[in-house]
Amino acid sequence: MVMLYELWPWEVPEYAPWSWIIAFYLFLGGVGAGALVTASLADLIGRGKYRDISKSGVLISPIVLIIGSILLLFDLGDPLRGIQIPRAFVNTGSWLAIGAWLLMITIILGFTYAYTLFRDKSRGLRVFLAIIGILLGIAVGTYTGLLLRVLQFIPLWHSDFLPLLFVLSALSTGLAATLFFPLLTKLTEEKMKTVHRLSIVDDAIVAFEILVLAIFIDSVSKTNAFGMESVAAITTGVYSLLFWVGVIGIGLVAPLFLSTMSLTVVKHSRTLPIIEFTCVLIGGLLLRLIIIYAAIKQPIFFPVI
Repeated sequence: MVMLYELWPWEVPEYAPWSWIIAFYLFLGGVGAGALVTASLADLIGRGKYRDISKSGVLISPIVLIIGSILLLFDLGDPLRGIQIPRAFVNTGSWLAIGAWLLMITIILGFTYAYTLFRDKSRGLRVFLAIIGILLGIAVGTYTGLLLRVLQFIPLWHSDFLPLLFVLSALSTGLAATLFFPLLTKLTEEKMKTVHRLSIVDDAIVAFEILVLAIFIDSVSKTNAFGMESVAAITTGVYSLLFWVGVIGIGLVAPLFLSTMSLTVVKHSRTLPIIEFTCVLIGGLLLRLIIIYAAIKQPIFFPVI
C-alpha cells in the first residue's frame, strides 16, 4: 500500500531557516562580483583612462568575497573547511560546492588582476584577466541567485527571475561600491565627470532592476498559497515597511533621483554621488534580508510504501 507522507521542512534540522549571515553572504558575494565586472569593463573600455576606478574594483572584489566566505563558513559551523575546499567541496551537483569553487577562483583572479594593475603590467595580460573577470563576476552574481533558486520547497526562492534580479543587484551594488571609494579621495574635475558618467550606467541597471523586481513579485504571487503568503509579507505585511521604504525608496528610487540631481541641478557634486551609492548598497542588502526572511516553506509530499 502506498501512502503520501507530508513532511514540513522546518521540522527537519537540515532545512532550518537561514539566518541574516546568509543574507550578508549573498550581498557581499554580489558586491564582489559586480565590483570585478566594473573594474574589468573600466579597464577594457577606458584603456587606462579609468585606472583609478579599475584599481578600486579589483581591491574591493576579493576582499568582500573573502569576508562573505568567512561568514558562510561560520554559519555552516566549521570555518576550517575553508582550507579544505579541494577535498570537502567535491559535489558537482551542489550549488554550494560550485559556488565555493567559483569564489575561490574569483578571489585568486581578483588579487592577480590587482597586481597587474598596480604594477602596470602588459596591456595584453590585463585584457585577458579582464575578460575572465567579467565572466567570473557574472557567474558569481548568478550563483548567489541560483543558490536559492534550486530550493523547490520555497516558492519565493524557486523563481526563474531571482537569479536575474540578483545579477542586476550585484552589478548595481558592485558599481556603487567601486565608485564610492574614489569619491572619498582627491579627484580632478575630469575624474569627477567620469564618476558622474558611470553613475548613469548604474541608473540604467537600477531601472531594469525595478522592472525585474516587479515581474519577480508578480510571478511568485501567482505560484500557490505559500508564494502568495511570502509576497503578502513583503508588500503588505511584516516586511512591507522595509520593502517599500528601504528597498524601493532608498535602494532604487532615491539613487535615480540623486543621479538626476547630480547631472542637472547640482552638477559635479561629490556629496550627492556618495549618498546615491550608499543608498544603492543599503537597498541591495535589505533586498537580500527580506528575501531570506520572507521565505514561506511549503510541505513536501513523498510516497511511503
